[in-house]
Amino acid sequence: MSESEWQLGSGCGFGVVVDGWFVGEVTRRRSSGPFQNGPIGYWIDQAVASQSLVSEAVVVVLQCV
Repeated sequence: MSESEWQLGSGCGFGVVVDGWFVGEVTRRRSSGPFQNGPIGYWIDQAVASQSLVSEAVVVVLQCV
């Protein structure tokens, strides 16, 4: 997500932190239109990929917009 999108409030993003280590990120961009839908993007460190962290982070991101 670009800094301008963040400042305009057209999306949000959250870092994924495990034991003090930044291991991933989940973002959502808001689109205009009647459905207010938008893409979700993510990446996660391979070392923690099997811990369902992305699923939990997506729930948080969907609540922010």
